Amino acid sequence: MKFNEYNNPANPDQPRGFIYKQWKDYKKKIGRYCLIPNEIIQYLPLLNGPELNLYMFYAINADNTFGNSFYSIETIAQELNVSAKTINNWNNKLIDLGLITRVQPIEHKSAEAQLLPLTSFIARPSSSNLERTRNQLEKANYKITDDLHLVIFHKNNKLTPLKFTIYYRDGPSTVKDNQIKRGNSKLSNRNTDSKNEGPKWLIAALQEPNYELSETDKNIINKGNIPWKNHESGQVAWIDHKNYFTLLIKNYIENENDDAKLLDTLCSFATKNDILKFRKNYCHCKIRV
Repeated sequence: MKFNEYNNPANPDQPRGFIYKQWKDYKKKIGRYCLIPNEIIQYLPLLNGPELNLYMFYAINADNTFGNSFYSIETIAQELNVSAKTINNWNNKLIDLGLITRVQPIEHKSAEAQLLPLTSFIARPSSSNLERTRNQLEKANYKITDDLHLVIFHKNNKLTPLKFTIYYRDGPSTVKDNQIKRGNSKLSNRNTDSKNEGPKWLIAALQEPNYELSETDKNIINKGNIPWKNHESGQVAWIDHKNYFTLLIKNYIENENDDAKLLDTLCSFATKNDILKFRKNYCHCKIRV
């Protein structure tokens, strides 16, 4: 049975769970409320011990904007009623799974626990925060793959030029596969083909602010006669430059704010192998400079 806010057939105007909504609204109003991302379910098969308690502790106590918290190992051990050694072991597990990082800022005596993204996403920093975003992605074990130059042709004849730097890191199933290879008996009996194990990797698409097309690309686009071909992202063509290529997508996004579709396309070009495969399979819609 699928539940929703109108699952009270006796009185549709008073949905079940209304008291929970009132409590949630109150907690959010006074600033003492924690939302756990739905995607944590991808990691539950890997958190096969009470280390999930530590993640919950960090999530509940983290700054709601930046996801960081400062607690000493001794304080956390006391709060969770375990030894400091146990907390260190749990921290290592959460770090291995890519759920958190821990760093020692100069201005704090205790290490900072930083919650990490659980899904692929698009980052849009301002020019002043661009280097900070790059540095933090690298510290969170995201590896840079390539730059993707992209032009979206909207139905209203408007063009949107974009440039993304694509970063990726291992997802939960990749970590699990590595644990199985090392002979982890607790995981070796799990179904490795399960579709609920999560993505093999996660990407962070870092959008370059104030990006403009090169004059060469502008001239080619203005001339028209683009050799469009069907692709899972829409109709595509690409302009071949010496050190990169510009991907053209026609009638792709009617809503310019449709980040879900845009992210799907970026995931299709997340690795160098993806790009090489595209170049090979779509050489017939290549435009030489």
